[in-house]
Amino acid sequence: MARTVTPLTDPKCEAARPRDKDYKLFDGQGLYLLVKPPGVKTWRLKFTRPDGREGLATFSNYPALGLKAARERRAEALELLTCGQDPTEAAKVAKLEAANARTNTFEALAREWHAACSRKWSPGHAETVLRRMELHLFPTLGARPVADLKACDLQGRSRPPRSAIPWSLPAACASTSPASCARR
Repeated sequence: MARTVTPLTDPKCEAARPRDKDYKLFDGQGLYLLVKPPGVKTWRLKFTRPDGREGLATFSNYPALGLKAARERRAEALELLTCGQDPTEAAKVAKLEAANARTNTFEALAREWHAACSRKWSPGHAETVLRRMELHLFPTLGARPVADLKACDLQGRSRPPRSAIPWSLPAACASTSPASCARR
């Protein structure tokens, strides 16, 4: 039978002093504050994985992650467990996805494309293409992940506004087929 645990309070967490060995201050439902001899206080969650093995998740250090935030992280982890997912595996996947989103930005891939294509181009053309991307595309699209971009994000970025071109199609014809303009 599980022991009844008095929930932690912020003053208890702050008052925890280092000892000769590691010790734990329990909050309940598997969450505890591990206090180490150098004085580092770390939030941990002990749980049972969906496959029946015991698991341990480390959240963060105490001053950086407060008691309330640690309880929220515990609730998220317990929710994942009720859905049959391992919280540590879910955290690893989320971390990988975030890293991929950072490396797969429009600017990173455009520069990679430019490096590959510039071998075939003259130096002057390569410089012009890169300068135009830096001036017109990177300020608005550079930091965005490529997976989040839509066609409408790219439309109109490489050309001046339609009103600046005197011979451009009327606005009514711009979104329809060219055959519909011929009938008018």
